[in-house]
Amino acid sequence: MNAAIETGEKRVTLDRESATTDENGQAAFTITAGRKKGNAKVAFTVEDGEGKVSKTFVIVQIRKKLF
Repeated sequence: MNAAIETGEKRVTLDRESATTDENGQAAFTITAGRKKGNAKVAFTVEDGEGKVSKTFVIVQIRKKLF
């Protein structure tokens, strides 16, 4: 599985760009928010054993720190 920041590169960081799925088909990534407010879009892409590619997105909203 691959992950990439599509928008908001100055707002978030990823701990890595790719990960191997476990026996349940899951992979973990850590998305860390920066100090700049706004939205970031992170895309996750996976290719199955037959070459079919699936892509999903996560929108991360960074808001003002409350404390």
